[in-house]
Amino acid sequence: MKRENGLVSRYLLLGGDFFDRENTFIEQMTTWRKDSSSKSEIYNPRRHREARQVWREFSSLLAETSDTHRRPGVVTWMATLRAAGLIKEKVFKVRIAGIQFADKDFYVDGIISDSLAMSLGLLTELGRGWIEEIGKLLEVTDNCVRQLGFLALDIAVALGNSDENNRRGVRDTIQERAYFELDIPFREWLVQLDPEIDDHTDKHEEWIIEMRKIIEGIAVGIIEEAGEKAIIGIYKVGDSTSTVENAPRAYRKFRNKINQLCSFSEGGTK
Repeated sequence: MKRENGLVSRYLLLGGDFFDRENTFIEQMTTWRKDSSSKSEIYNPRRHREARQVWREFSSLLAETSDTHRRPGVVTWMATLRAAGLIKEKVFKVRIAGIQFADKDFYVDGIISDSLAMSLGLLTELGRGWIEEIGKLLEVTDNCVRQLGFLALDIAVALGNSDENNRRGVRDTIQERAYFELDIPFREWLVQLDPEIDDHTDKHEEWIIEMRKIIEGIAVGIIEEAGEKAIIGIYKVGDSTSTVENAPRAYRKFRNKINQLCSFSEGGTK
């Protein structure tokens, strides 16, 4: 800080010590995301998002180096110890901790903490296929939650809600509710999964059925809460066509999409 004539004329604001973060794999306790804008194999630390449960980042935690991410070194070390027979426990827990920064990372705005328990068998050679399968199931889950958001938007339109920002807020709230209700069921499903004895198709179907029950239950609740006004809907006149936007039409579209996403094929989704 420099003073002139009793006043501060200049100052230097420091945001802490910074270091090269590209491919700094000596740091063992972070997840990594690949820099898609670079032609080289460059990975940067991946930040945790406060509103996103850790199980939704399952692939970045467990899957080995891929086109998009690299798993934490501590997880790779656990796999090494398991392969050497030095760990006998059947279940292990991954705990994340993160800091939310504000104003260009100059000060701490919040702290994140979450954990996820799962079978240690996922870190074996046998577990690789399971990790890929669980990643696919979570993609289906995300897509179903997205369709639930579209349903919420359509119902808002049927109710005559013309405020686009308000409609997006309704969609986001419904999707957050869906992930909240899916949270405990997924954690329980995952921790009970045993790669050494479970069948891919059976466990796949088990989660899809549970997830779909929750998603469709929320959808029915949206329709019921909207009431008679949404069932009648509104008449929209376009340049060349006219349509009726109402709850039955929105729900039928939603169910068709969910049926497509949740249709089964041997060992995975279609």
